[in-house]
Amino acid sequence: MLFYLLFWAVVCLIAYRMLRQHLPSLRTGQAHDRAVQILRERFARGEISAEQYQAMLSVLDKSRRP
Repeated sequence: MLFYLLFWAVVCLIAYRMLRQHLPSLRTGQAHDRAVQILRERFARGEISAEQYQAMLSVLDKSRRP
């Protein structure tokens, strides 16, 4: 009985660590999408030129890649 309890405790611990390790990367993707949305809005309002838009978008894309 104690072995089963210990087994499931280890399984839960491993799952917790794996989720904790991968969740920040998921949040980063959401932050990237928000940054691109803001960039598109600024371009649509005419606050930045097409060249600035492309340059900023390429910086965001590079920062997203590992």
